[in-house]
Amino acid sequence: MENASPDHVNLFVVGVNKAGTSWLYKLLQEHPDVFMSSQKELFYFGERHPEELTDYHAHFPFDRPYRYFGEATLFYCHDAAVARKIHDYAPDAKVLAIVRDPVERL
Repeated sequence: MENASPDHVNLFVVGVNKAGTSWLYKLLQEHPDVFMSSQKELFYFGERHPEELTDYHAHFPFDRPYRYFGEATLFYCHDAAVARKIHDYAPDAKVLAIVRDPVERL
């Protein structure tokens, strides 16, 4: 790996129910360059911050040589303010958004 391991979460999976987010989360967990939080829905950047940043970071081994540290919280895509919070926290983050036709989700 060329770059040092990041010191913050830099990969976010967001989306809607029944769109494949759990599948993508599991697939990313198997990738050797990616560490996904063991808990799928952390909700840190949601309407309320349930944890301090140090508590949030405790979910990730930043001392390990991963290229990406990620989490998957579907409902981040339901609030436009979350995009700003994520950008303020990690402007270099990759955000993978998964959507699906609402009729097909039924």
